[in-house]
Amino acid sequence: MVKHNELLTIFVTMPGAKQIIGDQSIPWPDPEAIERLFFERIALRLKQDLQREVSLHIKEDKHLADITSDSMFVETEQPPVYIVDLTGSQPNIYFELGICWAMKNNIIVLVSQNIADLKFNPPGIHVIPYSKDPALLEQAITSVITTVKNSIVENKYIIDIKDNKSTNEKYNTEVYPSNSSILGDKNEASIQSQKNLWQSSGSLNQQTQDWHSRRDGLILPQTALDHASSAKDPEQRVLLYRMAIQLNPTLLDAYLPLAREQRKQGRYSEALATLKQAIALFPTNTEFHQEQGLTYSQSGQFEKAISSLRMALALNHRDEKAWSVLGGLLRRIGTRNVYYDWDALRDARDSYQRAIDLNDRNIYAYGNLARLDLLLSKIDCERIHLAKEEIDVLELLCRLDLKKDPEDYWRWFDWADSCLLSGKVDESYRLYTKAIELVPQEHRKSRLSTVVLPLTNLLLADVWVEDSVKAATLKVVEELQLLISK
Repeated sequence: MVKHNELLTIFVTMPGAKQIIGDQSIPWPDPEAIERLFFERIALRLKQDLQREVSLHIKEDKHLADITSDSMFVETEQPPVYIVDLTGSQPNIYFELGICWAMKNNIIVLVSQNIADLKFNPPGIHVIPYSKDPALLEQAITSVITTVKNSIVENKYIIDIKDNKSTNEKYNTEVYPSNSSILGDKNEASIQSQKNLWQSSGSLNQQTQDWHSRRDGLILPQTALDHASSAKDPEQRVLLYRMAIQLNPTLLDAYLPLAREQRKQGRYSEALATLKQAIALFPTNTEFHQEQGLTYSQSGQFEKAISSLRMALALNHRDEKAWSVLGGLLRRIGTRNVYYDWDALRDARDSYQRAIDLNDRNIYAYGNLARLDLLLSKIDCERIHLAKEEIDVLELLCRLDLKKDPEDYWRWFDWADSCLLSGKVDESYRLYTKAIELVPQEHRKSRLSTVVLPLTNLLLADVWVEDSVKAATLKVVEELQLLISK
């Protein structure tokens, strides 16, 4: 039992003030601010919560020769707490982490600004992410404090060596993060709460193998993620993705599908909040910046959308998807007013061309390139010939792609557009009907709104080769708008 008058000693090992360590960029290279706003606040909160004296010792890793400090390994009545900041993956700090682990009788808490860049064994265990973002920093402080308090109360440290008879291995090292924000307190109330949440999602399975994916009765993050990807109900998917992130905030694979699901359901503010947290944890992940740009675009925040997409392209200028999404955004900007912004539409066309240069089978980019050249023929009549050629290529690509994936409704819509704009009117009606049938009911309104927009733009610009094509397009638009309004 812990006595209130026992001194709790906290040793912190952290990187020095460098913008770049090795090949890693440090998002928050200000050790003085980190000491003051992160580690000192942790010590103060522990002193208040535990009602005991706390001694904080912070060591910056500045000199290669100065690897360890004797003061870090003094004998204390209460096992000391070691907070190891793995930001930048410096060898010296990993060396000290190894010494801390070897001592066994201590509490180890791992933190880092760059979760995705960790080396060696730590990526397989629990590391608490932190950043200068106030909300995420506060969450990290709470996580560290909860981990330390639970470890002290339960007399349970980060490393447990167990005799694993089931695998005939004498020793099996397992890491038990005590942080309630990640896996939850290991008590009956918390376990039952997670079971209730799991059951409400429709994913509770009583089969023996399903319990193998739990530790001490708790649901593991990967289990929630796996069930989320296979759930048919959109609300269940959101619930399970959120559960996976709640269980492990550093689970990279859960953020993007959650944000996409939220965006598809029109829950833009929720999607942007998810992406903000993801980017704070993984700032160099281009997919998060892409998705953020797409979400900003669909919610009408065009300037922020451009900024996000430019960031994605700055990280990887050969990202064909980012060029495609930027093209879509510029197209929307160019057609948002009665008088079209032709410069923006030219830029949109060029962005789609960049995507095609990187992948000439990019059907999304090809379809929009054809529609934009048709639209731009209003001010440059020579583009009508380009548009006709691109429409023929689009139809061919759609036919080939649908042989591989006949359930892809976007390809059916693209094929329908190519037939409509090339004068194959009756064929286009059949293809639109097929595409609409494949769209899930919960996504139908947003998907049809996306399909109808470029056709409406063409009608407003009044650019047609034949009057029959114009009349057929007007009919398609009216039918789609009717379905959207239901």
